[in-house]
Amino acid sequence: IKGATERIMDWCSHVEAGEGVPLPLLPANRALVAAKFDTYARKTLRVLAVAKKSVHLDTRRPIDEELLVGLAITGGFTLEGLVGIKDPIRPEVPVMVADLGNMGINVTMITGDHPVTARAICEEAGIFEPGKGVVIEGKDVSPMLASGELRRLIRSGVPFAVARAQTEDKAIVVRSARTCGHVVMHLGDGVNDTAANQAANVGGATANANQACTASADVILKSEDLSCIPDMVACGRDIYDKIRRMINSLTWTNISEVFVVVFGKLFVGPSIEFSANTWILVNIVTDNLG
Repeated sequence: IKGATERIMDWCSHVEAGEGVPLPLLPANRALVAAKFDTYARKTLRVLAVAKKSVHLDTRRPIDEELLVGLAITGGFTLEGLVGIKDPIRPEVPVMVADLGNMGINVTMITGDHPVTARAICEEAGIFEPGKGVVIEGKDVSPMLASGELRRLIRSGVPFAVARAQTEDKAIVVRSARTCGHVVMHLGDGVNDTAANQAANVGGATANANQACTASADVILKSEDLSCIPDMVACGRDIYDKIRRMINSLTWTNISEVFVVVFGKLFVGPSIEFSANTWILVNIVTDNLG
């Protein structure tokens, strides 16, 4: 079997010594494995543990989830070793994070990785400064929500990341950020991102996202180059600003026309009449001044 190191280690009672003879997984050996894991994780590697167990199975019984869970619960596995997988961040990501920061936008990473790996990735991507930032685990998200600590963390503006996150953990963080008054965009690529996409103001899907994530997204990136995100935000803000200015202009233009009528009636008299040509002239003047 292979999987998250802390989970696999709980099921192991021995460790492969390299000579084909398993040794008991004593506390000292567990400490060595933990130190090696920490070394790999700090290099932004995703670390999996590999273990084995010899069992006698009824060949007539299919190997299903129930059988595998039963084997795991009984333990007795032998740890074969650790595997570090490098999934390098895209070269444009640090620039993207910096650009978004300059625009007043906070970036939060929510991942299934181990907290140590998550911190290393955040520091490499520029989400955290070295030695700063907060990493919380998915199992702590719901308790932090209940106690109000999650909202306090979001309001503080301290950069944070969520590690070992499950599907609902992502949605909780997004909803909490919105409750704190933030406008939230969530970007994902998998089935476990659909709930967070639906909870966000804007749900996003990357170019390589699966069908479920794409279906739940409001925005779908056509390029895998994430540097387009700050440009997308800048374009949206520009459109919003132009719409706001146009509404303001039309509002004050129409108010000024009302004043023309009111003052005309007050100073010239109630009998004053405005012809079609007069209204055209008023519109021309107020539109240009507006």
